[in-house]
This record gives sequence, structure tokens and C-alpha cells, in this order.
Amino acid sequence: QAKILQLEAQVSEYTQPKPSSEEVVLLQEEKAHIEQQISEVTKNWNDAKKRLEEFEADVTNKQNHINWLEGEKGRLEHELGQASQERDGAKWKIGELEADVSNKHNHIQWLEGEKSRLENELSGIAQERNEANA
Repeated sequence: QAKILQLEAQVSEYTQPKPSSEEVVLLQEEKAHIEQQISEVTKNWNDAKKRLEEFEADVTNKQNHINWLEGEKGRLEHELGQASQERDGAKWKIGELEADVSNKHNHIQWLEGEKSRLENELSGIAQERNEANA
């Protein structure tokens, strides 16, 4: 059966009329025009492929930069957390120191009051002695 199909194809080829030289020229021009179009399409395809590769490379670079920025953001957030803890610790310490200063100031005022009371007491005792000796 394959042989029959092959023979039918050969018969069909021989029975078709041969193109004239004018038709051959037109077919050659059409072939040249189609080959030029194929060449342009191929060039456009290659250009588009190159632009796509450049775009993909740009996207990859931008994604890498985004990943780096996210890493930096995480690092800075961690540092901010540590700084906040240190600030809170410093505020606590300042509060303790302010309370200590206030307590010492109150103690100084109490000591000055005691000193003044004792000086008055001594002055009274000295005056009594002077009066007793006189």
C-alpha cells in the first residue's frame, strides 16, 4: 500500500503542468520575499528573547536586592529591639538613681535639722553652765 501511495505521488508530480519561466521568476521573488520576512521575524524573535533574558536578569537582581533589604530590615529591627531594651534599662536605672538622690537629699535635710537642734541644745547647756558659774 505504501508503494501504491508513492507511485500515485510520482504520477501526480508528472501530470501537473510545469510552471512557465515567468511563473518561476514570480515564485522566486515570492520565495525571496518570504525568506526576508522569515529573517525579520527571526531577528525580532531573537531581539525579544534577548530583551526577555535581560528583563529576567533585572528581575533576579531586583529580587536579590529585595532579599538583602529584607535581611537588613530584620537586622535593624533586632538592633532596635536591643536599643529599646537598653533604653528601658537606662530609664529604670535613672529612676532608681533619682529615688536614691531624693532619699539622700531628705536624709541631708534631716541631718541638718538634727545638727541645728543639737547646736541649740548645746547652746542652751553652755548658757546654763555660764549662768551656774556666774
